[in-house]
Parts: sequence; structure tokens; C-alpha cells
Amino acid sequence: MSYDVLLFTSASSNYFATESEIRDNDGRVIHKFSDAAFVAIVPDEFDPSQLRHAGVTAPPTLDETSQLAASAWNSLQTDRVGRMLSMTEGLSWDAEGYQTPRHAGNDPELAAQPGVSSTGTATSLYMIGSIAVGVVIVSGTQSQYTVSQAERTTIVAEVIEGLDFLARIEPLARVTFVYDINFLTVTATPCSNPSTDSYEQCEAPWRDPALQQLGYTGSPAGIGEYVTALKTSKDTAWAYAAFFTKYPCHHFAYAGGQRLVMEYSNDNWGPSQINRLFAHETCHLFGAADEYGSCTCANSGQLSVPNNNCKNCTPNQVPCLMDANTLNMCQWTRGQLGWEWGIVGGSRVVTDKASKAPFVEVDRWGVQTESQIMLSHGFAWSEQYGSNTYTYTYGYLAPLQNPVASPHKKILVGGEIQVTNGSSTKPFITTSQWGQQTGEAVSLGNGIGWSSQYGADTYVYFRGYLGAALAPPRGTVLAGGRIRETSADSKKPFLDTSSWGSATSSETVFGGQSSWSEKYGVGYGYFSFFLLHV
Repeated sequence: MSYDVLLFTSASSNYFATESEIRDNDGRVIHKFSDAAFVAIVPDEFDPSQLRHAGVTAPPTLDETSQLAASAWNSLQTDRVGRMLSMTEGLSWDAEGYQTPRHAGNDPELAAQPGVSSTGTATSLYMIGSIAVGVVIVSGTQSQYTVSQAERTTIVAEVIEGLDFLARIEPLARVTFVYDINFLTVTATPCSNPSTDSYEQCEAPWRDPALQQLGYTGSPAGIGEYVTALKTSKDTAWAYAAFFTKYPCHHFAYAGGQRLVMEYSNDNWGPSQINRLFAHETCHLFGAADEYGSCTCANSGQLSVPNNNCKNCTPNQVPCLMDANTLNMCQWTRGQLGWEWGIVGGSRVVTDKASKAPFVEVDRWGVQTESQIMLSHGFAWSEQYGSNTYTYTYGYLAPLQNPVASPHKKILVGGEIQVTNGSSTKPFITTSQWGQQTGEAVSLGNGIGWSSQYGADTYVYFRGYLGAALAPPRGTVLAGGRIRETSADSKKPFLDTSSWGSATSSETVFGGQSSWSEKYGVGYGYFSFFLLHV
């Protein structure tokens, strides 16, 4: 288990030292408000007082923007449960009485703007790793367009809350949002008729002087200048801009290219629901498609994942942020954001049955990344411990769009289960296969098992097969996996004891063996992958 901690430093160099310490302790930063204030997820056993360069007390020199962000974060924690409950929970974005948010995929006018696309924008290809977010709050000099201090705080809190959902929903993506928060005041003449004036006619009067205040060209090109500079200065993998204003816009919320725009009023959804619409629009910028209204099943995102949770494509639509006002995400949206994984390496260790003897590595292949998962475990035989052996097999994950450079650039693409007798002297019989069977095999585990061919005198081998990491057609990819435990006779309830990624309707068991669990003691473990067919 883990918990969140808001941390402070007094110098920029201290942030990087602290971030390294957190990472070394199996934690990660999810919100970096500034070099002086940030939020990390850390294991329950971690004590923040161990940190050498950061603490939980804000320094007296903390800048005003960091203070506001930290205050907003603290206010979210005091009412986290209450804020998760929405009066419009699960309501489709095109529900009667509400305007729908727009993006380049559902609005021809937005799509026609130069450089505007929901897929393929160079600064937001995948929602993986570090992402700079330029939050630009534009206030006017006229009273009706003035964003008050309280409203500024609301916007910042809502943005943090929306991004907090995205930072947590897929831990393997290791998303860190790095903020650049700006409060600007401009003098502008608003568009005269927002409903008939174009996006640009309503956006340019207040956006252009805001960009100029930031030091960039007062035009659509200035957005690109700002986002590119943001990505460089914050040293992030990706970046985008988010504009908030009370000036009238052609539509209350829309996204395209490198930016999203939201009116503070947020239509009938209201300011208290900015967080969810903000997360929805952010997902558009990273390639996710709508799943309501006139949505289609067409591929979207840099990985060209079909939009199969669109209401027009399935009778069994599942709750998803791209369809409705809900903090849930379907497997298809995950894929469109780039959340598909390849197992690029593996290792196997053995110890004694009590797991008290030294752990000895007996097998290793591919590349070991920081995203380690347990593939299988159970009673086995080894040269080191003989019949008094317990074995653990691990896999190492990398995003499909950026496979870790291994000698062969291979990932796991298939596998099979083979059984023989307990002494491995009788014929090996293949009992099941999944995916592709290539010529390059690796071990996903082995151990004492049961089979219809050899009964209780069975030894099981789980083999994986490697294939080219990016070779089309992609076909079947891994979405997640799990380990389930039951009794030795497999008659008692199956309990999930470990999982990673996301579950899909397509599950394949790649192994099973005699194992130990807290619930059943000596029982039987089943090891599965969840597959996504794209």
C-alpha cells in the first residue's frame, strides 16, 4: 500500500536529489508544482523524515504560486471522499440540458485550424512519463471578466484534481504532471456573438495579449512557441497549454492541437466539475476519442487503437471518462493514450520452500526495467535447493511505443504450457498455447503441478516466445495480468493476490503450479495475461 505526501525544498537542486531518493524507495512524484513544492506517492513504510533535502513543512521563502498550489492540494485532501461524489455522476457528456465538450475529432471548424489534431501532435503523443502543463488563467479588467482570487484557487484545485486521476489510473505509465501556473490580466474587447463568431474570433482577443505577456507571439503560433518552450524549460517528455477565462468563447470547453480552452462557468456542469471535463479534454490532446453521440469505431491515438467502447460500436459499453462524467477509464481509451505494454525482459530466482534461504538468480533474459511484475511463483526443483525449492519469476515492462533497447529489440508475443512427469524424464506434452509461437523461447516459470496426462506426478514448464517489438500487424497485445490462488484441488474460491495493468474480456492462463498463499497455505496458483486485440 501507499500514501501521498506533500513535500517542500528550499533549492531547485534539492528537488532532483529528493526525486531520486523517492524513486529509490519505490515511490514517484505525481505533481510537481515547482522545484519547491511537489506531491509524491510513497510506500506505507516510507518515512518522509528520512529525506535529506526535503520535508513536509513549507519554507518561509515559498513563492506565492507554490503556496496556492499547495493550499489547493491540501483542501482536496480534506474533502477527497466528498469530492469523488458528483450529482451528475455517470451522466453522458451529451445529456439533455448540457453542452458537449468539443475537440478536433467532433468539430470540423476546430479540425480545420492549422496544426490541430487529436492524434499525432508531436508534443502529446503518449500520456507516459513527465508532462508539462501550462495553466494560463486570463482575467479581464472589466468586472464581468475578472477572475477573483477565490476563483483562481478553484481553477487550480480543479486542474490538480483532474490530473490527479490521470496520474494514478495507470501506475505503469509513471505519469508526472509538471505545472507552469500563470495569472494574467488583459484588456480585451470580447467577440460580439459567441454562438456565430468563430473559435479564433472569440479566443484571439484575450489569448493573444496573454501570450504576449508570457513573451510569445500573439497568435495561434504563439501557443506552439509557449508549449515548445515549456517542454524544454521543464525538461519533460510532453507538454500542452490549458487556458481558462471568463471572456466569452465560441464554446465553453474545447481542445485541439497543443491547447485546451475552458470557460470558468463550465456550462451547466459548473466550476465544481471542471476537474472531470479538464481530464476529458486532456485525454483528447493525447489521442483519446469520444464515446458518446456520433462517435465511431475508428482507430485513434498514436497506437491506432479502435474506439470499441463507443456507444455506437458495442451493446455492452462500460463506464469511461470519454463517454460520461465518471472517474473510470475503459481499456480502449487506455490504449489510445499509449498505455499498452510489452514484456521486454525477465528473471527467475529460487530459494527454499520457506523463502528464508538466500535468493539465487537462475535465469535472466532481455532488459530489466524499473517496471517489474511478478509472473509466477510456486514449489519447484532447483540445483541449489533440490526438492526444497520455491521459485519466483518476474517480468519487466516497457511501453510499446518506446521499447527498451535490448540486443534483439524483442517483446513477449506468445507462449505455451508444457507438462512432463515429476522427474522430467517422460515426453513433454503441450497442453495450451497463446499468441505467436516463434523460434525464440524464454522461461516464464516452472514447477510442481498437475495435469490430466501425468496426474500428481507432473512438472510444468511455462514458455514465452519473443517477437519484434514494433512489427505490424500488432494484433494481440498485453493489457495486464494477474495471479490467482485457490486450494490444492482447485475447488475453493479463486482469489486475486497480484495484478498489473488493466483487465480485459480476453484472458489467457499461461501457467499454473503448486504454490503457497496466506489464505490457503499450500494451494494452487494460476497465472494469466489480459489481452487486447488491436
